[in-house]
Amino acid sequence: MGKIVAMNTNTLIVVIIVICIAVGAFLFLDGEVAAPTETEQGVTENMSGAIDENVLGVETGTDGRAYLTDPTGKALYTTTKECTGECLVAWPPYTAPSSVEVSDDLSVTYREDTQSYHYTYKGEFLYYYQADTEPGDQKGEGLGDVWFLARP
Repeated sequence: MGKIVAMNTNTLIVVIIVICIAVGAFLFLDGEVAAPTETEQGVTENMSGAIDENVLGVETGTDGRAYLTDPTGKALYTTTKECTGECLVAWPPYTAPSSVEVSDDLSVTYREDTQSYHYTYKGEFLYYYQADTEPGDQKGEGLGDVWFLARP
C-alpha cells in the first residue's frame, strides 16, 4: 500500500511541476516576446500567434538560432532568388494539400509552374534541400549566398 501512495505522490508532484511551468510560460508570453520560444513538439509561439504544429516545427540550429522545420524535423529554407524549373530538383517546395490559411505568417500559395500549393512563411516560399536526408540536417544554409534556413 505504501508503494501505491508513493506512486500517487510522484504523479502529483509531476502534475504540479507541469502546471507551474505552464502558468509561468503563460505569464511570460502574455507580454511582448522579442524572440520565439521553443516548446515541446517544436511548436513555437511568436508575436504573430501560434504556428500550427501539424505544419511547422522549430528546432535550434548548429549556430544556436531557431529555424523552421516540417513536422518530421526536416529543415525548411527560403531563398533570395526565384526557384523554378531545374532549381526545384535540388530545392523541392514544401507543398500543402490545398489552399488553406494557416496563420498570420503561414499561408499557402498556388504555383502555376509546379501546379501545386506551396507553403509560404511571411510571404517567402518554403523549400527543402535534397541533400538534407535526416531530420536536423542543415546542409543548405548559406549555399550560394541565396539559400537560408527559414527563421521564425
